[in-house]
Amino acid sequence: MVNFIDAEIPSIELRSALDGVARRWWVVASCMLIAVVLVFVQQSGPGSRGEGTSLVLERRYEAVIETDELNVVKIDPSAIVPVPSFDNQLSIISADETSEKLRRQTQTDAVVEVTRSEPKFTLTDSLDEGNNRISFLSTGTPSYAFRCIGKDVDSCTRLIDAYVSMTIELRRESVLGGLEGGLTLLASLIEAAEERIALPALSEAQRTAEITELASLHTKRDALELIGSKITGKLILIDEGSLSAPAVPRSEMVSSYVFGLAVGLVIGILLALQLAVMDKRVRHGWQVRSVGRGASLIGSPVASDSSSQAIALASSLSQAHRSGAETTLLIELGPELRSFSEQILNNVDQTRVVVIDDVNAITADQLIGNETRSVLILAKAGRTTRGQLAESIGLVTAGRRGLIGIALIR
Repeated sequence: MVNFIDAEIPSIELRSALDGVARRWWVVASCMLIAVVLVFVQQSGPGSRGEGTSLVLERRYEAVIETDELNVVKIDPSAIVPVPSFDNQLSIISADETSEKLRRQTQTDAVVEVTRSEPKFTLTDSLDEGNNRISFLSTGTPSYAFRCIGKDVDSCTRLIDAYVSMTIELRRESVLGGLEGGLTLLASLIEAAEERIALPALSEAQRTAEITELASLHTKRDALELIGSKITGKLILIDEGSLSAPAVPRSEMVSSYVFGLAVGLVIGILLALQLAVMDKRVRHGWQVRSVGRGASLIGSPVASDSSSQAIALASSLSQAHRSGAETTLLIELGPELRSFSEQILNNVDQTRVVVIDDVNAITADQLIGNETRSVLILAKAGRTTRGQLAESIGLVTAGRRGLIGIALIR
């Protein structure tokens, strides 16, 4: 009953898998080493909390709206469109090229993130029901937040100052660009108004209206020129704070490495098992018996190419001769076995042995001839595959030759 259970349960495959993992210990060790290296890189990489401390410094600036005074001369400040727009300015400031340039300029490896908040809008109390219109009122002013991650306060301060200076300059140039467009338009309007005033066909009332309009245009032009001379792009610091990120506790670091080792161990074992399943080579006596279809393993139970192994196999050939076998076929499953076959032949007396170095070269006479014959198969450990061994046994048993057994040679 026990033998029946052993035959049905594929325990030999589990044994083969465990043996494959043991022989490929270096795969498991390599996976564990790689996992530890990855954990180390993660612990010490950019943005990680290593043995020292990292600093987070954040400043918020309010943008000064320097064109609000234009309301006095009935110019809507929103009509002054900055060039480039504030959104495009933020894209320029946040570009990788800008970041690299400012880091080189300040000689720091800190990193700054810039964000801009937009002003909010609310409904006004007045509602023009006749024209089905509602009005919105802008509340608050836009602000800029500069968040720096670096090693110390000094490096972050230098880098944020550089970002602020660049932001101020971009704001100043963009507003001046918008004012320049307005001045160009006013110059054209003034020129056209002067030409109309010079027309002789104008009535006195029309000329008075044109002169009034021209005076208003001059006032607006003067206002734009005055505002333009005072534009600075100024930002006002409204908030500043810093936070030091503590180092990773030693217990947390140890647990990270233990977890990495465990993951590497599991992956290594799975990889070694996969390689073991794919490996069909014969290395052990129990593997020979699993393929041998009832054939016995003779000689040493482990792979051996010693002289005692050769003498033992020669003795088995002599015993087959005494049992009536006129000729013995010695099948080599690999060219590396020739020298060992010669050792066997040197220890055989009064026995006719035919050495076959290619199982596919066996003739029909050798398989089904009338002469009584026996067969000894030599398998090379680590080279002969299970398929080759099964094929050789199948050919021999198909010819009803007497199979002495299979010897596993190192």
